Amino acid sequence: MKIGFVTTLTNDFDSKPVIQKLVESEAGVELDFEQAPTIINTPSAVKKLFNNGADSCVIFVQSSGEEQASLALAQEKIVGVDTEFGRYSIVCTVLDEEGNTEALAEERLRECLQLLLGVRPEKQTVHSPLDFFSNPTGGPSFFEPSNSPGEGTEGTQSPGKPLF
Repeated sequence: MKIGFVTTLTNDFDSKPVIQKLVESEAGVELDFEQAPTIINTPSAVKKLFNNGADSCVIFVQSSGEEQASLALAQEKIVGVDTEFGRYSIVCTVLDEEGNTEALAEERLRECLQLLLGVRPEKQTVHSPLDFFSNPTGGPSFFEPSNSPGEGTEGTQSPGKPLF
């Protein structure tokens, strides 16, 4: 798998060695690097990497909270590039206000890489109450017929009304 990695010239932290270290342990993963001048230019860099054969991309952005509008615009444009090419990109952001940039960058880049490679993160995730398709509690499923009394006509159980 070929993963594109985009950074910006405005980043204070060099994340390239971090992603290289993380990829060393993954068999069959190749990195292709591209550097964009600013956050706004990252969609063009992603497009270039996809044109060069990247299967997916990670965009590392270190920014301040003041640049949130630029970051949101870049993310929107990256989604358009993903849709155009039928591939996936993940924007990995570390804000200057968060503190230890190196530790946060390593943790977030590891999670991005695991997502792209289809490996579950080591952390346990909490299931959302809106996660209708998984049934981790062993309770009733939303897609199974209800057996509660009083439904349907006398002596018969109705599986419910069709939605359409």
